[in-house]
Amino acid sequence: MIDLELLRRVCFFCALWTLQCCASVLGAISRDAIFLRSYAASSVAALTLALSLTTAYALTSATQLMVELKAQGLRPGVFYAISPLVFGSVLLALTLLSLTAPLLARATSVLIYLWLEVATQWLTQQFWDLCAKAFDVAQSKKWFGVITFGSTFGTLLASFVVLPALQSRHLPTEFNLLVSAGMLFFVAGVLLVSAERFTAVNVEQLGRGEKRGCQAQNRVSTASMSSMAIMSDIQAKTYLQYICFFDMVATVMRVLVDNTTLSVLSLQPEEESVHSLIFTRALYNAVSQAIFNPARQLLWLPVSENERERFQNFVCGPFRSVSRIIGAVLSMFLKAELVVQLIGASSSSTIMIATSTASFIAALAARRSYTSEFYASLRQGYLDLTSPLIDFTPDQEMLVNGEQHQASFVLSSLSHVHMGLFSRELQTLFYKKNQDDMPLTPVHTKLRLLNLHTAAKREFVLNAQESYLLPDASTFPSGIFNTMDLMVIVKDKSVAVPRQVRLAAILACGYEKYDVNADQCLEMLRKLLHSGETDKSVVICAAVALLRLSDWMDKEANLILQRLLHEEKVLEVRVIGLKIIGKELPELLGDGFLVYLLHHSSNQIVQAAVQCCSNSSRNSRMLIPALMKHLSNPVICAQIVGALKSFEPVALWKPLCQYTEAMLQLPTHTVGSELASDQIHNKGEALAGTLKVLGSANFPVEDKLDFLLRLFEALLVEPGLPKDEASNKDVLHNLFWTAAAMEELVVDALLSLIGSMDEKTMSSFSQRMEPIHYALRIKIREAHEMHHVLELFFQICPRTATNIEETSPLLLQHLEHSLNDTLRLLLKLLSTGFPKEFDVAVILEGLRSDMAQVHSAIQV
Repeated sequence: MIDLELLRRVCFFCALWTLQCCASVLGAISRDAIFLRSYAASSVAALTLALSLTTAYALTSATQLMVELKAQGLRPGVFYAISPLVFGSVLLALTLLSLTAPLLARATSVLIYLWLEVATQWLTQQFWDLCAKAFDVAQSKKWFGVITFGSTFGTLLASFVVLPALQSRHLPTEFNLLVSAGMLFFVAGVLLVSAERFTAVNVEQLGRGEKRGCQAQNRVSTASMSSMAIMSDIQAKTYLQYICFFDMVATVMRVLVDNTTLSVLSLQPEEESVHSLIFTRALYNAVSQAIFNPARQLLWLPVSENERERFQNFVCGPFRSVSRIIGAVLSMFLKAELVVQLIGASSSSTIMIATSTASFIAALAARRSYTSEFYASLRQGYLDLTSPLIDFTPDQEMLVNGEQHQASFVLSSLSHVHMGLFSRELQTLFYKKNQDDMPLTPVHTKLRLLNLHTAAKREFVLNAQESYLLPDASTFPSGIFNTMDLMVIVKDKSVAVPRQVRLAAILACGYEKYDVNADQCLEMLRKLLHSGETDKSVVICAAVALLRLSDWMDKEANLILQRLLHEEKVLEVRVIGLKIIGKELPELLGDGFLVYLLHHSSNQIVQAAVQCCSNSSRNSRMLIPALMKHLSNPVICAQIVGALKSFEPVALWKPLCQYTEAMLQLPTHTVGSELASDQIHNKGEALAGTLKVLGSANFPVEDKLDFLLRLFEALLVEPGLPKDEASNKDVLHNLFWTAAAMEELVVDALLSLIGSMDEKTMSSFSQRMEPIHYALRIKIREAHEMHHVLELFFQICPRTATNIEETSPLLLQHLEHSLNDTLRLLLKLLSTGFPKEFDVAVILEGLRSDMAQVHSAIQV
């Protein structure tokens, strides 16, 4: 059933648009006729360019003036009535001047043309801006098409009522402008009375958005209002680029239509040209006013109120002015004699058809661009869910009736703050079944829904606990499930409810504290503690939920969890308990107890302790050495680096240096040791973990550089220095038994650090790069020696050494690989002095390619 209030609004705006379009048609027809009265067809192109330049400045000035007036806090009625009142007054004065001063006809016709051009564009923009405030997006999509019928009614009213009535009395063309000015005065009076009614709802909703914490985002600084800042923002948003493209196309086509119309009609007498002007204006209005302009305005509706005002002022001001100049220059170019001879007289029509086709293609791309931008903004929390300018209806329908991949895509963009808007649709998605009564929603989607529900309830409970007053029932969040729904899921042990879903439902019960069925939930959780479940995770989750629901006062749940942490003999059960408690109740695990767990002999226990440190963002300094101890474990290295990010860089620096020194002191060159290979591997993994910590922490650049240069000296420089005869018994062993992988790790870290520096910072550190020069000399010598060894092999066995492959002797393969590693490391060391434009990775890839491909790439 149609809302009567909404229908009255639609009728009001349709009538207002009818009156405004009627005034525009009268003005356009009279403007062209008066203009052609004073100027010939040969001067139309030049005058169009001059008028475009003048109109550009006028539109830009009008935009700036209205922004200043709005900033002074005028009433909406006064603000929206100013424009038609001013335009009507000046039009009246120019019309009277044209009637009373025939000697000034040439200047007056130009001023009337300019003024009506500015008035038409400005009043159209203001009308659709007011429409955007009076309707939300869903209503706009449905009713803007009805409102645009006003352009048809206005054209018919002007063409078959007003103009025939004036012509029957043989009145001058200027009387059309007097009627148009009178209509603008009437529009100003209507807006003065009614505009405040349509903007009040919008202002109220924006106020609610500010209360929700969006005030900082909705205020635009003076610096960001500059044209350069706005252009930079538009370049970063693809959707706004498409809006600019559509506006430019519309503006250029308008100039081409006006210029072509004036060029053709200038060859006819004024009495005959009026009928042609009526026909062309009616056709143009049918296309632009009724179709293209509303569609162009609809593109702005999804943009937030503040951004829409900011970007629209720029697009409709300076950008549209530049587009008019482009259209005028293009029109002059197409009308040139040489172009007409080469292309033909119909070149303007061809350009219009090509431009329209490009607009259609761009519209399809803009739809995809806006969709991606919409969901990205939704995911990041930038959208105001209470704003009437955002239509979530398609997303709600997609969750209920869309395909599974479509529903999953929308679901991936939602967070717990969206529960109030999508709770019913998400609940329908959870219980969705096919015709055979089989569940359609996959397990991972159900888990996602339960996690969203739990996150929303968790935030509400935590906020309520920090408040002095008990929460009112009206403030409860509208979650996806109620307490009874969760209890049904928990009690269902059938195959229809997988284990992960049941566990998530048990944990969600812990936040149903303020629900009317909280007591029933408590009893159910207590029964689960004694249910004899073979799956111990059910008991653990029930104990965690019971502690939350009872304000940490349930004695039995406390005992179960404490015994699990300290007395459990079954390793697997203890690991499961640590993972669940570390994620859900990290408060039960003290820092000292975590240090004890990090020194445990079981890798599973250590991994669970690291996960707890990472989840709870621990920052106690006693944890740092215990965490760094396991950096050589590649399975949990990434988690340890993540856990160490929560510590202050000052707290990390000394333990990191101590750990590195201890790691470098590990013996790896002991000849004949069976553990040498394992020691090198562990040392390499520890070094990789150290460099990851160094890269992730916010240490000063100078300290990072010193740290890497010390590693350089320890790994590359010192092992390559001359040694005494006792330590130099096996030359081949010293030459090829090197940890090339460790050396390359340090070099890669140094290249990354140097790449992040600017030239000024790099030049200030140039005096500290001496270890790199030493390492270069050492690696050059080693490469020369390795190459010499391969030459000796070639002299001994030329056939084998000529073509080294997988079937060659292992020693020979090792020699070749070592030489290649040394050459690659040498090139990376040399690249520290290359300009930043040289990418060493590309150079290495080229060296590994076939020579023919390299030559082809160089020629290209």
